[in-house]
Amino acid sequence: YALNYVSSEFPLYTNRELVQILKMYNGSNDIQVLKDSHQYRHINKWIEDFKNYKLIKTSEKNPPIPNTYLLAKGFCSYLITKNFAEYAVFDEKALNLFKWLEYTLASDEYYWSTLQFNTQIYSEHGYKRHFNYSKNSLIRYARWYPNYKCNGKLRHGICVFGIRDLPNLITRNEFIINKLMLNVDPIAYQCMEEWFDDKEKEKSTLNLDFFCDYIKLRSNLANC
Repeated sequence: YALNYVSSEFPLYTNRELVQILKMYNGSNDIQVLKDSHQYRHINKWIEDFKNYKLIKTSEKNPPIPNTYLLAKGFCSYLITKNFAEYAVFDEKALNLFKWLEYTLASDEYYWSTLQFNTQIYSEHGYKRHFNYSKNSLIRYARWYPNYKCNGKLRHGICVFGIRDLPNLITRNEFIINKLMLNVDPIAYQCMEEWFDDKEKEKSTLNLDFFCDYIKLRSNLANC
């Protein structure tokens, strides 16, 4: 399995715990899949303005989406199997989609979700096509202003969690936190590091029932 996260994120599970969870996934992915409700991002072509570090919408229309793909949207974070990664990186149809997305806005929020959703093209991951279930993902826990009272600082509208957020964070079922940053609240960061180290030393037993129910709703491959 591959689970991607960036420097401003922090894991909530040890490798040992992830192995326990992913054995139940049994070849399933975990990718957020939402209905595409942002057509302005891809009807017209977008190009890069390297001087001002931004994307500019052009008047030129994008060609039709290749290979009958239906667009879906979600986090750019993912948890995927080796087979799915090979499909995303080497398959001709997937690469045609990747090339088409080069001229859209927020292409990284479309690629993985679209590959996951289109089971008529790739179905080895056992995904059940149901938006009500796949809109919630365990990939990352993030909270946006103003829907969450952030006890740290806001960065691009997302909460960088602080020390008072920690009692909530350590009860979450998601795999990673977005965002926790050493230079924003070093005490909060150190506390989370110590909490994580204690988990590794104690080898605490996970309650796997939640993860079993979660993946059964989303995949035909669940093994629990």
